[in-house]
Amino acid sequence: MKIKNFKYSKSNYENIDEDKKLNESTNKKMDIDEIMRQIGEFGRSQFLSLVILCLIMIPASYQTYLITFVGINPPWTCNLESVECNKTGVFFANHEFYNKRCSMKRESWKFIKKKHFSIVTEWDLVCEKLAATYTVFTVIQVGDIIGSIAFGVASDKENGLSIRKVAKMFKIPPSSVQFIWEKYLKTKSVANNGVRGRKRSTTPRVNRCIVGKIE
Repeated sequence: MKIKNFKYSKSNYENIDEDKKLNESTNKKMDIDEIMRQIGEFGRSQFLSLVILCLIMIPASYQTYLITFVGINPPWTCNLESVECNKTGVFFANHEFYNKRCSMKRESWKFIKKKHFSIVTEWDLVCEKLAATYTVFTVIQVGDIIGSIAFGVASDKENGLSIRKVAKMFKIPPSSVQFIWEKYLKTKSVANNGVRGRKRSTTPRVNRCIVGKIE
């Protein structure tokens, strides 16, 4: 079998050079600024997406800032029939007599607010139990971390609506322990929504759990 002689023309060399330049440009490493110039920089569409995502995160932030209001430690006063507590007036946090109640019986003093004013008044989170008030915020952050990773995988396998229903199981917590557990569940649900959930929804399925780790 004879092989015909193949002669390269000028156009053949030009095509080879173009292919070589194309391969070099394809393999070229690009920084983030160059990528943004290629896909389009910040414009009207990106601004609208940013506004929508910020609006989504407004209700999600309630779980974090709620403890500022429900964890208020109101002032207290002595019971009129108490012999142990014989002071008059209302004692605020900056009063020198404020912490004296820790050495008294619970029947000797009372809050000036109603029982359901805050979690402090409802469960008597004072003195040695005061740390439980700040534990709620710690549990919220732990739930945020775990929810970002675990719910990123769960949202691919289960219906997101059914996952959010878990956070609605406890509406009226009867104890401080259940209140903390409720905040943990709700924060895990929040971590699956908002900005993090939006990022995972636009990420390939196999890499979605990684998004929660690198945020």
